[in-house]
Amino acid sequence: MNITEEREQYVKKLDAQISGMTALLNPKFQDIISGAKSDEIRKLLNKAKSLRKKFANNEFEIAIIGLEKAGKSTFANALMGNDILPSMDARCTYTATSIRYGADDYAEVVFFSREEFSKKFVDNLKVMGIEHAESYDYETLSLSKYRMLFEQLQDEKKNYYRASVNEDVENVLEHRDTLSANIGASIKVYKGSEQLEGFEFKKYIQDPAFAVAVKTITIHSSKLINMQNAVLYDVPGFDSPTQIHKEQTIHMMATADVIILIANAGKPSITGPQVQIFEGEVDQDGIPFNEKIFVFGNKADTANDAIDANIRVLKNQLERYRIVRPELIERRVVIGSARAKLEKDRKLPDTGLCTILQTKGIGNGIEEITDSLECYNNTERFEVLKKRINRIYTELEECLSSELTEDFGDNGLNIGEISNIVVTLLNNAQTKIKADLQSLHSEVPKEFAQSPLSNKFFDRILSINSETYAISEEEKTAAINASGTTGANISLDEFERILRKIKYDQIYNYFIATIIDIAIETHEEYDGKIKDIFLQALSITADNPYYEELVNSVVGYLSGINPESREGYYRSLAERFTTDLFETLIRQNFGGRDRWAAFEDRKLNLYSLSIFHSENISDLPADRQPMLYSILFHDQEERLSEADQIEELLTIIQSFVPDSDVDAEKFAPLLKKVLAEKQNDAAAYLQNVCERRPHTTSERFLYALYNYLEEEFEDTEPCEPAGRVNCSFPAITQTYYNERCKSEELNSNDCEVVCQHIHSDIDILGDILLKAAIPAIQIDKAFVYYAVRSIENILSSIEPGEAYQFGDFVVKNTAKIAYGQLADVEAEEKKRQLRREICSEIKKVLDSVRSYNEE
Repeated sequence: MNITEEREQYVKKLDAQISGMTALLNPKFQDIISGAKSDEIRKLLNKAKSLRKKFANNEFEIAIIGLEKAGKSTFANALMGNDILPSMDARCTYTATSIRYGADDYAEVVFFSREEFSKKFVDNLKVMGIEHAESYDYETLSLSKYRMLFEQLQDEKKNYYRASVNEDVENVLEHRDTLSANIGASIKVYKGSEQLEGFEFKKYIQDPAFAVAVKTITIHSSKLINMQNAVLYDVPGFDSPTQIHKEQTIHMMATADVIILIANAGKPSITGPQVQIFEGEVDQDGIPFNEKIFVFGNKADTANDAIDANIRVLKNQLERYRIVRPELIERRVVIGSARAKLEKDRKLPDTGLCTILQTKGIGNGIEEITDSLECYNNTERFEVLKKRINRIYTELEECLSSELTEDFGDNGLNIGEISNIVVTLLNNAQTKIKADLQSLHSEVPKEFAQSPLSNKFFDRILSINSETYAISEEEKTAAINASGTTGANISLDEFERILRKIKYDQIYNYFIATIIDIAIETHEEYDGKIKDIFLQALSITADNPYYEELVNSVVGYLSGINPESREGYYRSLAERFTTDLFETLIRQNFGGRDRWAAFEDRKLNLYSLSIFHSENISDLPADRQPMLYSILFHDQEERLSEADQIEELLTIIQSFVPDSDVDAEKFAPLLKKVLAEKQNDAAAYLQNVCERRPHTTSERFLYALYNYLEEEFEDTEPCEPAGRVNCSFPAITQTYYNERCKSEELNSNDCEVVCQHIHSDIDILGDILLKAAIPAIQIDKAFVYYAVRSIENILSSIEPGEAYQFGDFVVKNTAKIAYGQLADVEAEEKKRQLRREICSEIKKVLDSVRSYNEE
């Protein structure tokens, strides 16, 4: 196969690579080929396109490198037969410049955009370690401020960066005004020899005040007609102190097809920077630099008569430092003088260099190296390109190897994953619910220790009084009409019965509803807490599409654990302590036989209720507590306990001797006898006696009073000897009831009195409910008992045992509770299936590329 056929074969390989990689970058493959992978393939694609272009145009990239002032620009000028690039003895190249053939001579200068330049500037500050580098800008940072920041760096960093990155930054700040005029400027074009050889153009190559703003310079020269396929790159010297120039040099050496090292044949010496830049370096395709390098021994005209010795020294150094492979040295090293070639072409004034070279037996070397390059392009370079093309496919396979060998598992949902979701959900939820419920279980008794429900109950029961439930005129009229008679012949008993029925229903219903409402409201609050404990433990949130359904399921589960009626529980509690009170006090006529009958029938429950009364008398038996007298006789405010009555009598005595203390212990037994004898008239009697006693001195008054009372009541038995009860509260018998009703005329004799009695009963009821019923019912304790028992039942339902139900609940609802996780499992399986299909397509693409690559 000749070289033309082989070129065509490799063009086909490139076309296959380009087609394959273009296909791989299709968005349908992005689940597998994305991010860094797609970037890597895109780079390989661009490399393949670049190589394809080189093949199509037979393009040949040449990087001209060397130390500063080695004559690189002069050499480039000599190759293109024109004095365009600056070639002064001082450093003259700040910008990488490319030179290629063009029918006309012209150059294009491209500048950095402001964003690019600003980023490059900040990146340089970051590289050196300047603090808060991102806060500085090349347009505002002063040179003095920068130097202060630089001096604050550690000595190690300052020494390392002083002659490189530091110089880049100082160049920018020193020439800021000039650079700012060019940064972001439009492309500048210079045409013809006169413009190209003038300073106006050359300043963008050699003057840092202008060149630092330049991104690229491309020169088109008609003098390269014999090297139309070549692109020359004149890069800054790799011993340049400017960091960006070093980076440009390495980059161009890595991407170029051939490297031309400009050495000094007059004083051959391979220096440290030259050695370092070649040590172990390979290009972007892994090809060592020493395989594609040519060396031009420039300035041979300056050598002494021992030119042959200089050449041997140069070649020995190239071999010793492995800059050129030993077997290539003889045909890759050319000696000459670029300036002599320019003088020969009359591009520079004749200084006799050609003659000097003739005396040494050598030519200018430009034609010789041009021929060597052309030969290399047609032979060895082709081998280099083949390696680069083959390397593209190898890197493509390496890029996708991990994805293509990935194990996507069998088809179908992963049962293990689903089981793990159920088990994890169940275990985690059980643990959290148990801990939270136990915490709530401990919290409930503490929360209600201060009786908040009883206090709330008390506040609402305050409204049970004769003002709130006063008998209205409408109710009176309705009762009169319903009694069946009119005028003076009205049946007061029926009239009262009807009114009492109305008030009974109003107040009783309100009372029962109040206790139920208070309890149920609080239970609902704790139901919400328990529901939230379950929802949080099961990770059920509002963004779950089944949220409402799952909330209802949790509520249903909890209701099933504690199905008994709360309303019935609290109604029963209230009725137990208050129904007999309502029936006796509100339903039955005051002072009538029915009230006594109701009392007699219910007295044991009423006795029990009286014990809870906040004003009960502890030394009285249950059947003589003041509350009972208030129910039957409206005595609740008039009847005082014996202790209170004695205290009242002592107060009367004390009023007559304000400057002395009355001996209460001495007078108490006498005052008990007074109470036993005079009963309700005791206070009036004592007042009269005191007024008739001598008042000359307190002592005489007390002495005389005591003696008088002792003599007056000598034969009277004490009110409460051992085994007797307080005579202020006599036994409540039917006879006692009837006598009081008769003597005090408690029966109603007209409609107004009926209403007054009902209003009094309502006030007494309200007082007893507040002072006896609320303490008896103890709604807080009842609530705590019910709530704690409910929590315990729920705890039993989530722990293994006879009452265990939670496992079934979780299993039945897992599909909805763990909707997201199961959806992820399903999505992951779909993703795996899609990846299997995508990988299959990718393999087909690679197989297609491989078939061309293996031909």
